[in-house]
Amino acid sequence: MIILDPLPDRLIFNFINFHGYIDPYVMNRIMDLNSALYPHEQTIYYCIAIASFSGFIELIISIWYLIHGISYHPKMAFSLLITGLITETSTGFTTYLPLIL
Repeated sequence: MIILDPLPDRLIFNFINFHGYIDPYVMNRIMDLNSALYPHEQTIYYCIAIASFSGFIELIISIWYLIHGISYHPKMAFSLLITGLITETSTGFTTYLPLIL
């Protein structure tokens, strides 16, 4: 987690706009599971953690395809790599790690 800490983390919260109905400082509770007060905040955090984990799995599979099977599935390997990177930068590289550990 220390190595991945400088990478951009959870950019999806910057794109969520509730049209002024929710104070942006309230979103800090959703970003941290320990400070969540309500069950829906924990659910949002868990959904983002699942998306982060799926992005990590896509990255691992794409790297495996690039190393072992580039002659068989090059389009799939690069598409998985791009979608995995987009998913990981939007949901955070370290969001799922505390839940797995």
